[in-house]
Amino acid sequence: LGSSTAFEYGELASFVRRHGGRVHRSLALADPAPCGSRGLVAEKPIPETDARTGPLVVVPASLEINAGRARTAMANVPGIGELDNGAVVVL
Repeated sequence: LGSSTAFEYGELASFVRRHGGRVHRSLALADPAPCGSRGLVAEKPIPETDARTGPLVVVPASLEINAGRARTAMANVPGIGELDNGAVVVL
């Protein structure tokens, strides 16, 4: 990981945790990931007990990005009403 990517990932993981979510400490952001895109990978071994006791990443519903929230946040963007929900979420 580059230092800026590691910092951004650390900030994101901390943000999720502060809002009641979980991000396993063995995970890291890889850019590019083995699939050729950006993604989460195990940077350190994940103990079997951790893998069996629950998800490695849990994002609270309050942080979910959905079309309704995206439209509200971008209400003043010209032309936003002409886009379908999928395009709005991607923006």
